[in-house]
Amino acid sequence: MENNSLSDVELEQMLISIIHTENNILMKRIWGCLKKELAKSKNELLNELKKGDKYDK
Repeated sequence: MENNSLSDVELEQMLISIIHTENNILMKRIWGCLKKELAKSKNELLNELKKGDKYDK
């Protein structure tokens, strides 16, 4: 009779691979959100600086 079950080492390697993949996906999502927020803050700051220039003239 053939045993098709995975060894503990194979299961551990699969889990580690899955966890790394999930971590990479989450990090990319977090990085994307951070970039959006940074761009938004930058635009708000530039708009405030432009408003200040109007008042200085």
